[in-house]
Amino acid sequence: MLRKRISEIKDAYFDENLDLSVQAFNLLGFAGIAAGVVIGVFSVVAGTGAVNVLGNFSASALAAFLLIYTRRTGRYHAASVVTVIAVFIVAFPAMFFAAGGYHSGMSCFFVFAVLFTEMMLKGREAAFFVAAEFALYSGCVVAAWRYPGLVLFFDGELYFAADVIAAFIVSSVILLAVLVLYFRIYDNRQRLLDEQNERLKQLDRMKTEFLGNVSHELRTPLTAVSGYAQTAALHLASLPKSPDVMAAAEKLEIIAGQAERLGAMVNQVLDMTRIEEGRMAWNFEPCRVDRIIRETVRAHFPILSKNENELLVRTDPELPEVLADAPRISEVVLNILANAVRHTRRGSITVTAERLDAGGIAVNVTDTGEGISPKRLPHVFERYNRPDGNDSLRGDDTGTGLGLYVSKLIVKAHGGEISAESEPGNGTSIRFTLPM
Repeated sequence: MLRKRISEIKDAYFDENLDLSVQAFNLLGFAGIAAGVVIGVFSVVAGTGAVNVLGNFSASALAAFLLIYTRRTGRYHAASVVTVIAVFIVAFPAMFFAAGGYHSGMSCFFVFAVLFTEMMLKGREAAFFVAAEFALYSGCVVAAWRYPGLVLFFDGELYFAADVIAAFIVSSVILLAVLVLYFRIYDNRQRLLDEQNERLKQLDRMKTEFLGNVSHELRTPLTAVSGYAQTAALHLASLPKSPDVMAAAEKLEIIAGQAERLGAMVNQVLDMTRIEEGRMAWNFEPCRVDRIIRETVRAHFPILSKNENELLVRTDPELPEVLADAPRISEVVLNILANAVRHTRRGSITVTAERLDAGGIAVNVTDTGEGISPKRLPHVFERYNRPDGNDSLRGDDTGTGLGLYVSKLIVKAHGGEISAESEPGNGTSIRFTLPM
């Protein structure tokens, strides 16, 4: 029966799901009951006076009441404030003068009170009461020194030593119990976090695998749509010109363009899944970055020349070769250029490539577009990062949010770095480097 009752009390007041401050309060409550009774009995035996005896037993009764009250109402904050005021600020100073002053164990309880005030309260409220306790307890010590007649001393060194030992043991045991509770809660929560992180990683792997499978299946129909649209457009070009033929050719051009855009999105998803899963097949070989840039611009010029922008390419023809996967570097250049085009209208986009003094090559894409807000700038290379209606200067961004993320993965795989600088309304500059 006793074991069952102890188990019920433990589950009710020290459940691992309870906040640490709540468990600390409950522990303090039970310790207060025990300490009040033990020291109260000691005070009766030592003859330290009715005030000290009454104070200890009153503190024990108050602790029991607050434990029951908080258990039923859940108002732990209010009870913590009451405890600090009634016990730490009112009762402790009274007991200090009634039980030997600083020739007693009350100094241990003063330290104990400050630590528990910080545990049970938070923020400015905790700082206020801790400062008040420091000032009050320091004042009590000074008053006991200046006016020793205010202090009721023990009758003999034996009682003084016993009081110090009792105070030391009680405060040490309670603080040790709190530390044990704290580490137990920390270990349990860390274990739960580890389990949750592992589940999230598993879900992320499943999502990535699903995206990869779906993207792979989409490539075949997209290729067919694009191929048939281009073939039909060539067929219409051989027919006599008429309004109907011209309208059909225009629609086929739109279909082919959208199919190519969807194909680029699918390739981004596939590249992301392959790189994250370590399945990307890299083909590093000596290549010229200036040639990669110009061939990329030439191949995708219809897409890059929209929005009435001026596209400038300025590269040094004497740049040295780098060891790189040329198609992947071309993909990086295309992703950055497409991003610049999407956010620039009637402006200019400039691509430069130059040798670095420290070795390597730097490619820089600068536009005169809308720019990126300071809030979003640190996140532009994150996965699925897209501006919302409140964060973009223009709400027609139709990107997947993967282009710059995939570009970062590719550049990192080459041993380079990628970064962005921007100011809202004054354009954006994205730079990546490749080692020699």
